[in-house]
Amino acid sequence: MRFLLCLLFSLLAFVFSQTLSNVRLADHTSYIVELVQKTVDRVQKNNWNGLKVHDVSIEIDEEVLNKTIQGTVFLSNGFIVSMQHLTLVSSTIQQAWLYTRATNTTTLELRSTMQMTNVAIGFDVDGTIDGEKYHNTATILYPSMQFRLVLVRNLFTDELSSRAEPILWRTTNQLQFLPSDTFSQVLVHLYDWNSTFPSLQTWASEVFAPIILDVAETEHPIPGFCYDCPA
Repeated sequence: MRFLLCLLFSLLAFVFSQTLSNVRLADHTSYIVELVQKTVDRVQKNNWNGLKVHDVSIEIDEEVLNKTIQGTVFLSNGFIVSMQHLTLVSSTIQQAWLYTRATNTTTLELRSTMQMTNVAIGFDVDGTIDGEKYHNTATILYPSMQFRLVLVRNLFTDELSSRAEPILWRTTNQLQFLPSDTFSQVLVHLYDWNSTFPSLQTWASEVFAPIILDVAETEHPIPGFCYDCPA
C-alpha cells in the first residue's frame, strides 16, 4: 500500500507540475536562507576547524642573479586567517522540480550559492633551500570562494540528499611572506594560486554538504507544497 501511495504521489507531483501554474514549495527562499545560516552556525561553532587547508609542496630549481637556487619547501598548517564577508547570493536561491522518465521519479532541488569574500589563507613555510633549513610564514588573499549548495528531496521515497560544489576565483594576490627575504621573493612566483582548490573540494564534500543534510533531517524540515499558488 505504501508503495502505491508513494507512486501516486510522485505521479501527481509530475502531472501537477505540468498542468498547474506555480507548483512550488511554500516560502522556499526563507527556508533556504535559514538552512544555510544554520549550517554556517555549526561550522562557526567549531571555530572553522573543519576547514583545513591541504599542505602544498614547492620544488625550487631557479636561477637568481646568476646563481642556481635548489630545494623543496612545504606550506603546511593552512587555515583561514580572515574573511571580509560570508553571504548568500540572493539570485541563486531557487527551487527546481526535476522529472526523470527513465526511473519515473521526481525530485525537488533547493539551490543556493554561498560566497566568502576576501578570504586570507595562512601557512607555515618550512623546507630546505641550498642545503639550509628554511622557515617562514605566508598568506594569500582570495577575492572570492563560492560553494553551490543543493538539498535534494526524492518525491517518490522522501529521501533527502545533498551536494556542494566549490568555485575558486582566480587571484592575482601572490603569497605575502613575513619576513620577506631573498628566498621568499623566489617562492612568491612559484606558488600556484589554484593549489588551494582541492581543499575547497574537501570543505564542500566533507563539511558543508553533510551538515546541510543533517540540519534538514534533524532540525529544519522542508516545508509543505503549494499547488496553483501565487509566486
